[in-house]
Amino acid sequence: MTRAIATVDENAPHIAFVETPSANEKLLDVISREEWRELGVFVLDHHGQLSEEPSAVAQAHEIVKDHTEFPMVRAVVIEPPVDTDMVAAVLLLKRGPVLPEEDVEVLDKIDRFGKHYPSDEELERAEYALAIMQAVAEVVKKPYPDNPEELKETFKKALRAVERVVDDEEYRKELASKWLEEFRKSVREAEESTEVIEEGKVKVEDDRIRWCATISEAQNAFTYLYREGYDLVILYSPAMKRVTVGLGDPELPIDLCELFEYLNEHHREGWGGRKNIGGSPKNHGIDEDEFKDIVSIIRGWLLGFS
Repeated sequence: MTRAIATVDENAPHIAFVETPSANEKLLDVISREEWRELGVFVLDHHGQLSEEPSAVAQAHEIVKDHTEFPMVRAVVIEPPVDTDMVAAVLLLKRGPVLPEEDVEVLDKIDRFGKHYPSDEELERAEYALAIMQAVAEVVKKPYPDNPEELKETFKKALRAVERVVDDEEYRKELASKWLEEFRKSVREAEESTEVIEEGKVKVEDDRIRWCATISEAQNAFTYLYREGYDLVILYSPAMKRVTVGLGDPELPIDLCELFEYLNEHHREGWGGRKNIGGSPKNHGIDEDEFKDIVSIIRGWLLGFS
């Protein structure tokens, strides 16, 4: 796993591991996150053992509310991809509580549950959040950096961009408007390019779960499908040769971690993720025939609830 250490301020007292799930698993096997914090190390993540935690930016927001001197961190340890959650969390550890709480909540919802989860009204009010997402998107391009120096430079450039969002109101408004326009356009494009190959309904406890299996390369395919009323989406990307499974509402009585365990047993090892989203083994390319087999396995798992 590519990993980098980025200096924030040489005189600050703490070190943070931000969105570094492969490193965090090893750290937390040694001592707890609370004990690491007593030693001056922040572990901000919501994967693996920490999958029930809020996003890194929400965790950082809670930390900085109780402090008055910034920057808090001397250096941060990061892994690819450089994303909004990572950069916004470090922004707060460097600059303090500079983001409105409502915008932190929007960033948290989008990172954990998807862009469909905040309401349109919440999105339109979240100027800082939208501008930060746009700023990071303009810096970070796929394929993600695969060496430490490139990873570190990409992160530093993204951090400078989100600091400008905080400091420059005109720039912030421009980026927020651009993000909202591009988001709405991409949802329309997803509607035109997403193919639903199978769908069904299953009763789970007192809820009727509507699910679908789809093929799409659209950036906001999940958002489009959730807004169409599907609760559980199985999405296949032919370009990535990868399957992703997502749950639109985290309050629904389904834990996708249980599905991934089932797929590990009935398909192949390597499936994983969080309660509401995850996907196929990272180093295994899936063709369309295998995708149909996977859909059949998932259909069988879902029917087990009935």
